[in-house]
Amino acid sequence: RVAVQIFENQSGDKSLNWAGHMVASAAAQRLSSDPALAPTVVADAEGWRELGSGRLLSGTFRKDRKGFRVEGRLTDTASSRVIGSFSEVSDEAGLLGLSEKIAAMLGVKPDTPIGEMGAWKDFALAQETRNLEAMEKFVGAHINFGPAYPVLAEMLKRAGRIDEAKALGARLPAGIDLLSKAQLAYSLATDGPQRAAAAKGLIVLRPTDVRLRAEVAAVSFATGNWGSAREQFRELTKLEPSKADWWNSLGYANANLNQLPEAVAAFTEYRRLLPNEPNALDSLGEAYFMNRKFKEAAGYFDEAWQKYPGFQGGVEWRKAAFAYYRAGDLKTADARVDAWIKQALGNAPPRAQALQRAMWLARTGRWKQAQDFLKAEAVKSTGDLKTALELYLAMMSFGMDGARPTETSLATLQKATRDGALRTEISIFALLTRPFASAQAMEAQIAAAVPQPQLAQLRGELIAAGRKILTTAKPEKPAVFPLPNAADTALDALLLRSQLAVLP
Repeated sequence: RVAVQIFENQSGDKSLNWAGHMVASAAAQRLSSDPALAPTVVADAEGWRELGSGRLLSGTFRKDRKGFRVEGRLTDTASSRVIGSFSEVSDEAGLLGLSEKIAAMLGVKPDTPIGEMGAWKDFALAQETRNLEAMEKFVGAHINFGPAYPVLAEMLKRAGRIDEAKALGARLPAGIDLLSKAQLAYSLATDGPQRAAAAKGLIVLRPTDVRLRAEVAAVSFATGNWGSAREQFRELTKLEPSKADWWNSLGYANANLNQLPEAVAAFTEYRRLLPNEPNALDSLGEAYFMNRKFKEAAGYFDEAWQKYPGFQGGVEWRKAAFAYYRAGDLKTADARVDAWIKQALGNAPPRAQALQRAMWLARTGRWKQAQDFLKAEAVKSTGDLKTALELYLAMMSFGMDGARPTETSLATLQKATRDGALRTEISIFALLTRPFASAQAMEAQIAAAVPQPQLAQLRGELIAAGRKILTTAKPEKPAVFPLPNAADTALDALLLRSQLAVLP
């Protein structure tokens, strides 16, 4: 993969910056038909490092009495070794020809440039000065100059002229090159799935473009399209085999497809690349757990907490507990939860520890014991702790049995405390347990109750929880077992019925 860095102006005259931009852009366009190269113009070293490019075309120029003195080099980015270079003096009209010699350093036959020298100069000037009016004028005068369309689209978007940017798609001439069409579609895509679809179309023309594949992979992963995620991460491991993150993500895509051997192979390579990374053990444990190999999962989680007790706040104890429970060893499972609460939550408030113990009992089929535990703790407690324990019992009763709180009981709880966090939990309990007529009514109520922009994340979490509450839980076991990997919250107490994978 190739990055083409804008050539550095060493003449001291900034008005000539366009020349460095033009030579780089033209060289990249001359290489664009070779899908293995995926040439990308970058401004600086940070740009090509972000791309993960294996080769870099870069150089300098200066203007003197003889013309433009241009020096170029081809560098292997991994070793910083210069593997090709040239130096030549040209007049302005010959700069487009120099872009051919720059591209030829890669050992391929460069394409014929789109347009003449004058067009490339105007294009580079508009890019260099970021002059939207000049770029619009340029496109109007050179309607078949494909590379300008995606650039103009980005400039219009930055100026807030979204509708005009979208209209560019309808204005494209029939004979425009395929790469410019695909790049424009990618630039105009808005939401994640639409952008991923456009990126897929562009990948056909730039199959070695890591950024494109990574974007498609990330959207596929986030939306649960595991087949697409696996395809992209598999290609990414080929393009960048030493990047551990690709192997880790490939492992999870395979695990979610019930392809355990393939998942383990990917995680094993991840572990080989990062032998001292605790997440490798965690990933292996999760893959086995997700595919119902609970005894093996417990072994990896145990190894993780033994070697890295502080990893993610000691969560490996809790994961091991769920794995042992699923493997039929409740005694060891309880011991791991005790160790987790002692090691990870030792400094947490007593009410937080009590919630975790009660939720563990409920999640492992001991709802009656969970109730008895909270009642007993509430009887011997006073003040905010007593109120919190009574609140959690009511929340879990709703989560397990659908028992809605009465307005009187909620008012009593609110009256009993001045603790801000506790009052917020009571308010959330009241909000989410209302008998909403529809999902739309529920979302409107939550939006009205939490309108602040800075609370957008909380608002989203409440709406997601409300949707689950309104959805009847299906009794069948999921194809892939998700693993709770963080401490339970009050929202989890309300959602116990919908969290089937961790209930008997």
